[in-house]
Amino acid sequence: MKSISVLAVRLSLLFLALSVSAFAVQMERDTEAVFTFPVYENGEVVKPMMMVEGASASLTRTSGGISAAVRAHGLPAGHAVTMWLVSFNHPEYCTDNVCDEDDVLPPPGNLDAGVGLHFLDGQVVNALGDALFIGSLANHNNDYAVFGPGIEDAFHAELHIVLRSHGPASDHHDILTAQLNSMNGGCDPEPPHAPCQDLQFAVFK
Repeated sequence: MKSISVLAVRLSLLFLALSVSAFAVQMERDTEAVFTFPVYENGEVVKPMMMVEGASASLTRTSGGISAAVRAHGLPAGHAVTMWLVSFNHPEYCTDNVCDEDDVLPPPGNLDAGVGLHFLDGQVVNALGDALFIGSLANHNNDYAVFGPGIEDAFHAELHIVLRSHGPASDHHDILTAQLNSMNGGCDPEPPHAPCQDLQFAVFK
């Protein structure tokens, strides 16, 4: 009886170890730096891309989807800012072997690369220029997509996080709701959708 009990305990421990190992394989977490978008005037770069000191982005991939968080810094104080996920389901088909705006614009982007644009979160930036953005997206869910498919395989996709300003946060509830929950809320409906502007980004390959 004692040997059977010991065997049962050992089998239980082995099962637990295998379960933990399997769970670990199904989850990956990365942290990346956050960068500013370059600023152009008349086709010339007047402000180059720079790393944002004091900011960081983290991404957790699982077999069911992704979750993302950005501790943002250096944003315009009092602005309504949204967080977006740009997914490249097949990054091996991105042009020039680099997934960037050439594969995103014009929508629906590079169909071979399986590009999608998805809403994740919206926040009002505090007086110090800081904000915390948190969002998640399940595989094959495009309920919050501006265009493109949902994430097909979180472990294979290249994922970019983009922070987009919608100008100063409105005192009007409906306008503020639009600013914090849509691509061009509170901005000019015609391109270039001023004052909407992509400010910062992080890349997860």
